[in-house]
Amino acid sequence: MNMWGIITSRKGSQRLSNKNKLKFINKPLIERTFANTQNTFLDKVILSTDCSECIEIAKKYRHIECPFIRPSELSSSTTKSIDVIKHCLQYYKEQDISLPEYIVILQPTSPQRTREDINYLINYIKQHKYLNGLSTFSHTNHNSSNLYTFDENNNIKKLKKNINSNGVLFENGLCFIVKTSILLNTIPILDFVGSLPYENIEHLVYPKNKVIVDIDTIDDFDYAEYLIKKDVNITKKNDIVIGDRIINQLSKPFVIAEVGINHECDMKKAVKMIYDAYYSGCECVKFQCHIPESEMTPHAKEIIPSNADEDIFKIIEKSSLTEKEEIYLKNIVEDLGMIYLCTPFSIDAANRLERMGVKAYKIGSGEMNNLQLIEHVAKFGKPMLISTGMNPLHKIRTTVEILEKYNIKYCLFHCVSIYPTPYDKVNFPGIDDLKYEFPNALIGLSDHSIGITSCFGAYMKGCRVFEKHYTSYMHWTGPDIEISITPKLLKDLIIQLDILSDCCKGNGRYTIQNEEQGTIDFAFCTLTATKDLYTGHILSEEDLIAKRPNIGDFLAEDIPNLIGKSLLKDIKKEDKLFKENTN
Repeated sequence: MNMWGIITSRKGSQRLSNKNKLKFINKPLIERTFANTQNTFLDKVILSTDCSECIEIAKKYRHIECPFIRPSELSSSTTKSIDVIKHCLQYYKEQDISLPEYIVILQPTSPQRTREDINYLINYIKQHKYLNGLSTFSHTNHNSSNLYTFDENNNIKKLKKNINSNGVLFENGLCFIVKTSILLNTIPILDFVGSLPYENIEHLVYPKNKVIVDIDTIDDFDYAEYLIKKDVNITKKNDIVIGDRIINQLSKPFVIAEVGINHECDMKKAVKMIYDAYYSGCECVKFQCHIPESEMTPHAKEIIPSNADEDIFKIIEKSSLTEKEEIYLKNIVEDLGMIYLCTPFSIDAANRLERMGVKAYKIGSGEMNNLQLIEHVAKFGKPMLISTGMNPLHKIRTTVEILEKYNIKYCLFHCVSIYPTPYDKVNFPGIDDLKYEFPNALIGLSDHSIGITSCFGAYMKGCRVFEKHYTSYMHWTGPDIEISITPKLLKDLIIQLDILSDCCKGNGRYTIQNEEQGTIDFAFCTLTATKDLYTGHILSEEDLIAKRPNIGDFLAEDIPNLIGKSLLKDIKKEDKLFKENTN
């Protein structure tokens, strides 16, 4: 059963200008539909649009076809979606391409649509082959000109007038599926429900128990964005366990002291850095596993990194530890109760680390798109922490697909591979990209900026794992000394992140904290008499003023409710008002 998805969009929009190109969370609105049609049961995904900018965005996605620019006569506010779909099918028919059995119409204004939704609805149609198609509906409390409800036979029918009720439904635009033969060869009927004017269309309430927004206004836009962010925060269940350490959104921040190759094969230096990290309160020390001939060809001898004055082959060669030396350092780290991590730069290096019994793997930015290495390490079945510097989202997505294929628990590090990274290049919006694009990932920061300030900002953006290059002394030589932190800064980083973690606890502004009551007692103002008042006096606004302390039953906000009420007893100037004073 062949299925094509057709994404329909146009430049103009009557109520929300350029809505398909507006940034929605972390990308243009239309791009969410492009991303969420990847790896679905759709055999082809086509974009029909008159918007050149939308076409440019689509070019980032190999699975999206943009075979034409939609003609202007099919791009007005009065154009029917069915006519747009027919035009698209006619184009392929003229190219002698066999048409699919079903068309799945996908509107970019439904950004809550997921891959899982698309696959579920395709499977639904496959299991109900007698249907000519389906459209999706949701419960709503909104007033609209297109509202529906259930009739006595539990079928959906259009309401004759607007009402506000929990039993009201609206067509949510999440998905429309229709048989190609019906769409091309059947005359639309006049009396129909929803957007598909054909008989035998299933009006499916989906998804159940979830608010769905079809974007038409800026309020819709903001509300849909809020719902998706809320959903991501609620559904994140992405614990990583390394040894006995559980790392998640609620745990103590996890800091990695990246010795890397700053030791330059001086084992005394390496050991000192381990102990200094331990006495700084750090839980984890990381090294790099280099086997030069396995990770580089001789051509590397001709390449000098931007932050070095000798070729990369020589730098790596003089910083490569033997397996025996790495085992020695690993034993010291673990004897101190710390976690040993190491980054493999080749398959041979990964095999060495596996022989050594490492508990997790850290993958560097340069190796993130080495899918051969990624899959090799994933087969070990251990947690993987992966830096993403130099790699755009579509490259990261390919790597993530491998991790999820092998059910690997993983952390994605936001990273910028500039050494050092200027503060205006740290690019915190990239954290949002990772957080909302990969909801199964724990998010971290592998930071190459000077100092530790960037880490604090990243924590507030949702990062919970932090990697900083590290050295015992800044006057030591080493490839990454310039961007390293010392034991003092490492200790400060750990302490301050723990403080930030505490600061982020709480239930928000919905309730006050019990400990605030002592301040409330003197800080709140309650209503006080401005003059002597006598029994039977009718209260006016001039009789009342709010003053500290918080003695009495009425706040300033209660003045409108008290005006016109009579006093049941005398009140002296500066006395507080109590409920028993008034009728």
